Amino acid sequence: MSALAQVRRIIADLKHPADWNRIPRLPVLVRQEVVALVRPIPSQLNGEADGDARLMAEWRNLHKRSFFTWITAAELSTASWLDQNYSPNDEDILFIVETPARVPFGHFALYNFRAAADVCEFGRVIRGRSIGPKGGMTVAAACLLQWAASRLGVRRFFLEVFQDNANAVAFYKRLGFVVAKRVPLRRVDDPDCTRWEKIPEDEADAGNVHGYAFRMEATAEQLHSIGCRHGDTSLFDFVC
Repeated sequence: MSALAQVRRIIADLKHPADWNRIPRLPVLVRQEVVALVRPIPSQLNGEADGDARLMAEWRNLHKRSFFTWITAAELSTASWLDQNYSPNDEDILFIVETPARVPFGHFALYNFRAAADVCEFGRVIRGRSIGPKGGMTVAAACLLQWAASRLGVRRFFLEVFQDNANAVAFYKRLGFVVAKRVPLRRVDDPDCTRWEKIPEDEADAGNVHGYAFRMEATAEQLHSIGCRHGDTSLFDFVC
């Protein structure tokens, strides 16, 4: 079995649980205490996942300008995207971050796996509610990324973020990401959304650059050393 096929199998097992009311979770530990849980968003929004589309739309609207496409999200359109685009794609997995009492307060994702499956993108990061432990998103993300390195075999993670999104850049740096390059962007205003498109470096000039993004990267080794500073993030697998 190829490395990418193995990744697809593990993601499929998480996204298509046998019991929709017993979705597996990754416990996040600090000093041997569970401070958060990481739950995959499954391919069917029922059982424990009922309400995921509503929360995703609500949280996206709270942080609209953190994304490279500015839209007004709705529960129905989000549910449609999850059903048509996300559910059948076993190279894309979203995770809800919960309190130990299973109250959701954020989400993030792993996707865009490269052919050898040793590189993928980490993104769609949102903290949607003020509940949850202080630093909960950081330690949950560190735990998930270490799990991805151990179980999926990912050796390098990458992401893109607006250069002027200081809070997000600081969050990623705490996880061990470093700036690899600066990417020029063009703003395109459509009737129903605003898009920020990448501009090839040889085509960028003062007249068509409206902003910049950072491409940030981290190796599995960098993430491990950073993760240890956030407490006991010793690897556990997803369990029901």
